[in-house]
Amino acid sequence: MSAAVLRHSKRRNRRVALWFVAVLAAGGAGAVLLDDLPGGRWLGLVPAAGVVLAFHRWMFVPGGTPVLNYHSVSDDPSWLPWAWGLSVTPAAFERHLRTIRRAGYTVVKLSALRDRSALPRRSVAITLDDGYLDNWVAAFPLLERHGAPATVFVSLDFIEEGEEPRPTLADGAPDGLRWDGYLNRGELRRMDASGLVAIEAHGTDHGRVPTGPRVVDRLNGKNWRKHAWVQWRATPGNKAGWYREPVVPEAEVRESGGALVAREWRPEGSESEAEYESRVLATLTRSKTELSELLGREVEVFCWPENEVHDRARELALEAGFAETTAGRGENRPEEDPRVISRVYSGDRPFGWRWAAADTLALRAKLGLFSGNYYWWLVLGPMTLVRQAVRHARKAMGCA
Repeated sequence: MSAAVLRHSKRRNRRVALWFVAVLAAGGAGAVLLDDLPGGRWLGLVPAAGVVLAFHRWMFVPGGTPVLNYHSVSDDPSWLPWAWGLSVTPAAFERHLRTIRRAGYTVVKLSALRDRSALPRRSVAITLDDGYLDNWVAAFPLLERHGAPATVFVSLDFIEEGEEPRPTLADGAPDGLRWDGYLNRGELRRMDASGLVAIEAHGTDHGRVPTGPRVVDRLNGKNWRKHAWVQWRATPGNKAGWYREPVVPEAEVRESGGALVAREWRPEGSESEAEYESRVLATLTRSKTELSELLGREVEVFCWPENEVHDRARELALEAGFAETTAGRGENRPEEDPRVISRVYSGDRPFGWRWAAADTLALRAKLGLFSGNYYWWLVLGPMTLVRQAVRHARKAMGCA
């Protein structure tokens, strides 16, 4: 869960905010007007309850389709500097799949969202970003076990060489599994050919560019993985082994932005708008062309790294030939633009720590909220605020 839960849908935010204001106003007015009566302060809850009943149907807007966003599914994500925020255990991932089924939802392919009016009443789609090896080792066998389709978004420069798929949980040897690294070419082809998991584009290098001269940090032996984009930028060609040792052990880290949405700053002058558009269009085109060649079919969906996008970037993705892109701020309703896919982060630390019962509740709340039951905000809102506080505390203590 992330701050996106709090700001994701303007429709939801307006309705929940007005509901809160109306309930508080009714309760406060009732308490003041009835204060002189015996138990008057408690009687003040009666107007508030009346407002709840009056607004009850207003808090249900059916028609949304949640798209759950995962990244790593691993029993040992220690090699990832961002594991705390983006990795779930295989046990949690399977619990999520069971919870989805028990809540009465049908897992559909992402491509089904192109005709949202034809979706089953309770539909949900699953995506995994970045193309980690553990998507093959753990996520794919679990998706197969539950018959749940999903989409994996991969960046070209992080695809490992090799055509031989490596062992998975389905092979019955969990102690000998490798958890670090990225998917290789053979694993990508095998998953895509399964008909269950579709491979789609996540760009080339998941990179960032400096956006100004301000220095925000300096690389050292402890933080070089945290500033991975500096290593990626300095690594020509394949970057799948970037985490083993630094290419740039010491350097200034400047303020930065996503490479596909920000203009690059250079000492001699910032990138022009035309230079930005040319660079981004070339990156998007290469991403689509080379991944399509690897899979032997046309890839159609582009996932924006770090969920960063603006209108011109979306236009460039369409020019490059993509049919849909991610990073929407809606609820995947029939009336929304079918070329824009909105997703909600799905982790297993609802309060900032692992707690299976709370995690199950959080997932049910996300499914309900993004399907149009806005009462679930009363569950997700507080969870999100606590998780943000824990994340800030960890950051202040220097934790990953």
